[in-house]
Amino acid sequence: MNPFDEAIGRSFAWLAQNGGAFFGPFFRGISFLGDYGIGFLLALAILAVFKKTRRSALVAFSAIALGFVFSNLMMKNLVARPRPFSDQTSPFYEWWVAAGSLGESGYSFPSGHTTLAASFAFSLFFFYPKRFSWAFLFLPILMGASRLYFVVHYGTDVVGGIAVGLLASLIAYFSVKRLCRFQKMKALFPE
Repeated sequence: MNPFDEAIGRSFAWLAQNGGAFFGPFFRGISFLGDYGIGFLLALAILAVFKKTRRSALVAFSAIALGFVFSNLMMKNLVARPRPFSDQTSPFYEWWVAAGSLGESGYSFPSGHTTLAASFAFSLFFFYPKRFSWAFLFLPILMGASRLYFVVHYGTDVVGGIAVGLLASLIAYFSVKRLCRFQKMKALFPE
């Protein structure tokens, strides 16, 4: 166990112990938004309806799809890092039980929920004016915090998820920008 992961885990265990009545339901709601991408896909469907926001929906959807492939299909299986609670002799297991024993399966690195939130948030951050688009960046922070709170990921899993989401967003943003140079695509996805 590395010192960064332990320090982050200990901090969130303290938060769960001292503010669980508030933070438990709050973080459970945040984490739910990432389950199967439900909250983000609903937001994308709404953005896709309106002509002015359709291109941003395409960028975000592309980033989410790339992030899923990179994170859930490739990296999780290559790294094969067990979940923090899988070792019943570690403090992470105790913290997981105290936080409510949220059930998760599969490997830990990188966080798929955080990758999803980061892919969505960075895509919209790149697409919209910076005077308000910076607010989107709170999404991966909150999502990562929710995964740490329930001890289903290590801190490095969350950082990895943010990095993968950023990379997927950059690829999607520049790919869609290049693709929309074609006249037929411009009509479907105006600026």
